[in-house]
Amino acid sequence: MVIVVLVRADPCPRPPIIRPLVAAAASGSNVKVVICLGAPWSVPIRPWPPIVGPLVSAAASGSNVKGVAGVFSTDASLGWGHILKQEGVKFGSFDILTDNDVREGMKKFSNWPTVPQLYCKGELLGGCGIVIAMHDSGELKDVFEEHNIPLKPQGSKNEEAGQPESATEKGGAVVEPIGLTDAQKARLESLINSSPVMVFIKGTPEEPRCGFSGKLVHILKQENIPVSSFDILSDDEVRQGLKVLSNWPSYPQLYIKGELVGGSDIVMEMHKSGELKKVLSEKGVIPKESLEDRLKSLVSSAPVMLFMKGTPDAPRCGFSSKVVNALKKEGVSFGSFDILSDEEVRQGLKTYSNWPTFPQLYYKSELIGGCDIVLEMEKSGELKSTLSE
Repeated sequence: MVIVVLVRADPCPRPPIIRPLVAAAASGSNVKVVICLGAPWSVPIRPWPPIVGPLVSAAASGSNVKGVAGVFSTDASLGWGHILKQEGVKFGSFDILTDNDVREGMKKFSNWPTVPQLYCKGELLGGCGIVIAMHDSGELKDVFEEHNIPLKPQGSKNEEAGQPESATEKGGAVVEPIGLTDAQKARLESLINSSPVMVFIKGTPEEPRCGFSGKLVHILKQENIPVSSFDILSDDEVRQGLKVLSNWPSYPQLYIKGELVGGSDIVMEMHKSGELKKVLSEKGVIPKESLEDRLKSLVSSAPVMLFMKGTPDAPRCGFSSKVVNALKKEGVSFGSFDILSDEEVRQGLKTYSNWPTFPQLYYKSELIGGCDIVLEMEKSGELKSTLSE
């Protein structure tokens, strides 16, 4: 039995796929159709209507949608499946109707009260309205490309028309991207330079309207940086024009003293490495930080902090690799810093900790030790208990 759930019983515009599915209820095998505002009923349908096969075979794909085996159960979720297939992106799914704990928990976890919810590289992009708007503007594909998500052309409207991805449609006509007028350029430059630290985001710092914007705002708050913002959802001319001026295809965008720093991923990496604070001090936005203050900040940037050669995913020495494996084996969450990326930190930390070698593991800003000590603690069963006190 396949269960198809149509959430809205009231007359409303529905995706084209809904009408043939409902109309098929007069001819096929056992399909239980449920209207959430009315009583469920069963109609013997035999054979399967043509639309059911492709939907069921879509079980390998989806987004945080409502449905069974790729059969999307709300107008919004159904529309998403169509959009993501148009974008040519492979996507996983979870049916929140099967697990109420997940359903309610996701609302709190994401601070987003409804589903569907779309995530890219672990970050919330938004709900139905935002994703549809990003798709229509071409920005959704830009975000996927920026985050190295493989895309396969699926015959989307722009592709069928043979137009660039950035083309938009108005009144049925495709508008080619054009350069900026002097007035547009002057306005954008005025906005960029209106504050020493300027972010162009979706929504506001108090109410970000996409996960990447929220992540960037959170980083800037952690750094205690005074910042001004512009909601690009409020002005499409700014939204599209800034992509041209900056040669950066997506949002958010961070500018410091009129210069583009980058998007959320770049800012996150700079935040982790301490480079963001360094740039801000060099530009005179914040007072110059001493090496000791910087080391204190890095050491305390996570409850469990590992200074190593390389990264946890790609250690660049055997000792660092052993410590990473021990922490992962014990299920310990930890932050890390690649001391090969910053010689000043590498040499300064030896003096700061009075420990001459790496890796170095810290817990609540206190040095635990190097590789040998960590492995001994793992062997004796002390590692996990010590790092969770």
